[in-house]
Formats: sequence, C-alpha cells, structure tokens
Amino acid sequence: MKIVIIGAGMAGLTLGAYLQKYQIEVCINERADTVWGGGHAFLMHRDGFSILEEWSSETGIPLPGKKVEKFCLKTPEGRDLQDMQLGSWQCIKRNDLTDFLTRLLATGVKDNRNFSHFLYDERQRIVAAVFTDGSTEYGEVFVGADGANSKVRSAIFGPVRFKPGGVKEVVGVAQQETIARAFAGVFNKFQKQSAGLAFGMIPTSATELVWFMQFDPAVAELPSAKPEDLRAFCQQQLITFPDIVQEVLKANDFQKSYLWNTRDFDLLPRFHQDHVVLIGDAAHLALPFTSAGTTNALLDARLLAGLLQGVVAFPQAEQDFALEAAFNEFYKRRSEEVRKHLEFGRKLRDRFLNPTAYIGESAAVPLIV
Repeated sequence: MKIVIIGAGMAGLTLGAYLQKYQIEVCINERADTVWGGGHAFLMHRDGFSILEEWSSETGIPLPGKKVEKFCLKTPEGRDLQDMQLGSWQCIKRNDLTDFLTRLLATGVKDNRNFSHFLYDERQRIVAAVFTDGSTEYGEVFVGADGANSKVRSAIFGPVRFKPGGVKEVVGVAQQETIARAFAGVFNKFQKQSAGLAFGMIPTSATELVWFMQFDPAVAELPSAKPEDLRAFCQQQLITFPDIVQEVLKANDFQKSYLWNTRDFDLLPRFHQDHVVLIGDAAHLALPFTSAGTTNALLDARLLAGLLQGVVAFPQAEQDFALEAAFNEFYKRRSEEVRKHLEFGRKLRDRFLNPTAYIGESAAVPLIV
C-alpha cells in the first residue's frame, strides 16, 4: 500500500515519519519550493510534546523548544487576573519543529507540488493526485494535510463555510535579552477588561521572545499590513500597557511580523471520503485561544498512522473494508476532542470581545488543560 500525503506541515511530516517507521510506502508532497517553516512559534501541550520525546529517545535528535512553567494574566494596570503553574507546556519555534520532523524522515519531500485535482479511473475511484506543474503521484490512500485552505478538502467535500474569527493578531519575534532572561519559562499576557485588546509574550531562548497582540477590529483597525503600519498601530494601541510592552515592540523587526486574520469552521461530519482522509487544520480548524492546533496535528498523525499500520496487515482483498473501518475509527476518536477545543476557543473569543459581560467571573485560562 502506498500513502500519498499532500502537505508537509506538522501533520504531514509527522504522519510521514510514522509511516516510514512502520515500513509503509509513503510520498510527501509540498507546494512550496522547500518544507515551509513560516510563522514564528507556538505553545504545545504535553500530549503533543510527548510524541516528540518518543522520537527524540529513539533517534537521538535533540528536542526543540523551551518549557513554559507558568502562565500570568494581568490587566495593563498590573492587577493579577490569573497566576497558574504549568507543568505540561512547551514553547517551540516553528522552524525548529520543522527541522526536527524533517530529520526523522528516511526520504525527503517532493517540493513545488501544488495540488490541483484527483485523477479517477473508469470505476470513478481516485488513483492519483495531480499537481499544477503537471506532475502526477499514484497511490492507494491519499491524505490531505494541506492546512486551513485545504484544496484536498474542497476536492472531496466542496468548500467549507468559514466563520470570521472576530479577532485579529499581530505576531512577531523580538531580540530582547534582558526581558527574555527575566521571564524565562513564563507566558505573560496583559489583557484589557473593558475592550478586546491583549498583549502576550513568551521567551523562546535566553535572548529572544515571541509576542502577539490580539485586538477587536470592530474597535480599531489597521490601515494596512505594511511593516511601518504594523509598528505604528501596535505602539498606539498598547500605549497604556506596561513599559515592558513598549520595550518589546522597540526590539521587534516588523519586517518579519505578520497579521493573522483568525477564522474557523464547524466540525465536519466526517474526515474522509472513500480512500482520501484529512488531518490537522485541513480536517479541523479552531481559533488560536486554546493553543491546541499543533498538538492536534501530531495526535492526528500518530493515531492515523497506527490505524493504517493495521490496515496493511489485512490481505489485499480485504483492505478496502479495513480502510473504511480505520477512517471511521479515526473520526470517532478525534472528533469529540477537537469539537471541545472548537467550542472552548469560541467561548474564549466571545469573552475577549465582550469582557464587560463577564465582570465578577474568574478569567478562563486561554489554554487547553
């Protein structure tokens, strides 16, 4: 059995590594001219990091990331809202995780392969993935791991109805050794209690930290995503926040910062059609408040790889039946958890956008625990 993976993000790379470990033929295809390492950094829950620990133990490849031991939520005036010890989170730079996962692969990734459509045989069964450069990859199972804007998902289910996230984020990385050392292992977040505006920061090394500004575009909107506009907008919106926030902004290279327009879509009724299956953001997209996206991608990959290993053990004549059962089991075991994450993220979003409606209630920690 040959598995064709479309997308070399966290889900696709992890699935490819597991399938190669199980000696299942796999071909990973990426639309970019190299394995994409965009973005800056993210938080990973223990459930996801334990997968990386297992791989590191087996291969000797050093683990990426820094432990996040504490979450502190404060008002811009310095009043404590939450102070919580964390024993299960890591802050990982996206490039470091991409490099780690790529090193697990026995064979490389076929790049410059932007998915176009599927090729069908006379029985209307998908037999190959066709890419915009004219190349074709034949296989028995196809996995859409091509992210939120998944073309594979559209090919088998049609377009999904995206829901506006209602929140936007500016994200950056600052070189600020004094602050990075002072707050090593701490996720700090300052959040207004009268409107949707927050600033968070997490050190990724002894000299560097990743930061984000979440804001309600209905209250204030960017004129453009140009670096000079991003800088001016962040400085103006955060002018009443603590001095440490302005120090981070001064140290940030806004040429490398970006604006994230958040969104999500409702849980799909299934993650597969015939012998095509979706994983990661292609299968389920949630708002960023829960910090669960990367962990879910790795959990998807591990579970699906194990189920496919079981399918391969069946005689070839029985594999179609076994594959359908495996995909149904995959949905059963993953859908309920990602549904909870989706609902929790929306609840946190609503609270962020309308904080005055929750005065007197304990602030919810914006992490899956």
